[in-house]
Amino acid sequence: MTHFDVKQMLDPVRHAREEGRIAGRKEMRDQVKGMFASFASTHPDQVVSDELWTFVGYIERTELS
Repeated sequence: MTHFDVKQMLDPVRHAREEGRIAGRKEMRDQVKGMFASFASTHPDQVVSDELWTFVGYIERTELS
């Protein structure tokens, strides 16, 4: 049985735009998280590296708005 979505039926363009925005936010979040993780894994100072890993954890826990 297919999922019935009234919002999509009433305004399919708006629904598609919302889905696109969410996908874009996910991609941007993953890109930023990857940059922080890359920098954290290669940073020579352990204190800075730990802080960067903390940011990576925070980014993972943050919900998309």
